[in-house]
Formats: sequence, structure tokens, C-alpha cells
Amino acid sequence: MSYDLEIYGRRPVPPEQLRSLLDIRGLRIQDADESGWSVLHADGEISAAGPLRVVADDVPEDIEGFGRGGIRYEVEVKSGIPAEFVDRTLQRFASALDGGIIYEPGVGVRWPPPAEPTAEEAPDRLTEALAVRWFGRTHKDAPPVRGFADAAEQFMPAAMPQRFGLKRRAVAEAGLSAMEQEWREQRGWHILAFTMRSPFDVGGLTTLPAALQNVQHVWQLDLLLPAEPYRDPARRAALREFFTEVAERTSAGYAFAQVLGGAVAKGRRVELRADTEQPCEVFDRQRGLLGLTPFPVWWSWFGPAYQPLVADQLAHPPAGWTLVPTAHGTLVSLGENPAGPRGLPATWFPGGLRAHRPLLGRGLRAARSIPDWSAS
Repeated sequence: MSYDLEIYGRRPVPPEQLRSLLDIRGLRIQDADESGWSVLHADGEISAAGPLRVVADDVPEDIEGFGRGGIRYEVEVKSGIPAEFVDRTLQRFASALDGGIIYEPGVGVRWPPPAEPTAEEAPDRLTEALAVRWFGRTHKDAPPVRGFADAAEQFMPAAMPQRFGLKRRAVAEAGLSAMEQEWREQRGWHILAFTMRSPFDVGGLTTLPAALQNVQHVWQLDLLLPAEPYRDPARRAALREFFTEVAERTSAGYAFAQVLGGAVAKGRRVELRADTEQPCEVFDRQRGLLGLTPFPVWWSWFGPAYQPLVADQLAHPPAGWTLVPTAHGTLVSLGENPAGPRGLPATWFPGGLRAHRPLLGRGLRAARSIPDWSAS
């Protein structure tokens, strides 16, 4: 068994002090230099890569006091070392970092413990999030991350990837060539995650570039960001341009932007909790795209693969739908401002085009009509 942690600080431990700091009874120092350290225990190993320089936007929102960035150590704990021993070792190291914090991705700050709440502290501010999804056919020589980055550079610079990694751990500096190489070399299902500048959160590319195990050979690209800023007309226009340009430049077949209620504002970003409305997951790693969303969403975009299936609805759009032609597709907008299903027109695409929930069981079932992705 192994797990990962992160340690943040404002300044690193000088290499010449590492060995004395790690000279702990029950541990044997294997390595300790400017690139990291590794110590052995009878029940396993603790290793740390770093220090890695991080900018403020790469520091998790729930860590305070790093407005100017700092440094980070990537920690891996292998095998069955008792948690109390791991905590003592890492706390001793973190305490030497000037504001050191031990952080568990996906969980939060493990040390130091939070201060007792005061009566003046405000509760979490609830807001709306915007989940954006693009879907397209996998082409070995055309990784979609390139088209995404090209569109971001021109229309939404904050969305440019900053760091990337597998399984939602963005650890390497984001160079497009390196990201494309990672995409090409994978042999199984994976998520190529990447961080962006605020207000965007972590994005991910879910795909099977080499093994191509889902029957449609389809990838999914996803982003999460706050919805509130896009009530401003200028920002909304820029986001719409970015949304459609990513679809065009990645040769997507379908894309949508869905507003989620009950998200928590974390600075300029948003966080989804268990009681937040969740994104409509119409992508399955074995089956590919399951169909359109079961209910109306704010924006939808249809490329060449989907155009034949939705032609009747696009030729005679219901009241409240706004159609915007793009170079190779059509954007369908159900409202000027971001809104969830209750604030949108109720008319949606026919049931045969939508993924649907079974009467029994969990998840979504595939629609009766799925695109011929070979047309994309």
C-alpha cells in the first residue's frame, strides 16, 4: 500500500541540514540532497521529491499564506508504516520550512491543525459552478490537448495548462510536447490532469490514446470554473468563443456547458461537495459517449458527427433556443446568462438521443442513437 502527500513551505530546508533533520530513531537515511530525500523504515519507505517552485495559483485554495507562491515537496509513503510514525517524521520536516503545511490531495490540510473557529468567521459562500465537457474521436497523431491550448492562448489565457500529470495529480511543468508525449505513450485508461490559472480549476483529458479500449475511440476533455463571472457580457462572449474554438480545433463531435448549484466559493475558484449538483457524466470508459445530457443545459455544441442526428431540431428550434453557426458546427444556447435546468426552456432533444437513467441500478444507459464517429 502506498499514498501521496504534499508539503508546502515558503523556503526549503538547506541541503546541508537535511541529514540532521532526518536523523530519527527507527529511520535509515537512503538519500538526502538538493533534489529530495528518502528514508527507510522496517515497514516501508518515505520519500520526498523537491523542493519544487510553485506559483500562487498552483497552491490549493484551502492553504492560506502563500499569496506569493513558495515551494512544494511531493511525498510518497510506501507500505505499512504506522501513521503516527509518518506524521511525526513529516511534521518535523515541515516545521523547518517556514510556514510548513502537510497537505493530502483530495482531502485537505493534515497539519498543522486548523485554528478554532471564531464567532466572526463567515460560513462557506455557496455559488454556482460551470462544468464544461468536450467529446471527440481519438486520432493518434492529433492529441486534443494541442487544439485546447491553441484556443486558450488566443481566447482564454487563464486556461493555459500550467502543470500536468496522471490520475488528477498535476506535478510536471506543462509543456505541450511533454503533455502530448504522455498522451501517446499511455497503454490503458487514464486521466491526463492539468492545472490552470484562477478562476479555472483542474482540467482533465480522459482518453485511451494507445489501447483504444472504448468501442467508440472517444475522448472526453473537462473543465470546472465558477459561473458567476460570466454574467458579465464581455466575459461571457470570451468564454463562448473559447468554448466553440476548443470544439473546432480538437475536431470534437459534441460539447456542453452545465451550470451546477450548491458549489462552494474558494477565492476565485469553486469546489464541488457531496451535496453539490454534480456534472452529468455521459462518458463511459468502456462504451465511450452515452448520448446527450438527459436534461437541458446552458450551452451545447454539435459538430459533424452529431449534425445528422440533431438536424430536425436545429432546422426548427423551439422557443428560447438560440442557434449560432460556427465553422464546422452549431452552438445551441438556452439562455443569455448561466442557468441550471429550472432557469432554462423545458424543451429538449428527443429521448432517443439522450443518455438515460434506468429504473433499477446506477449510472446512465446509452441513448438509442449515437453518432457515427468516423464522420468526425
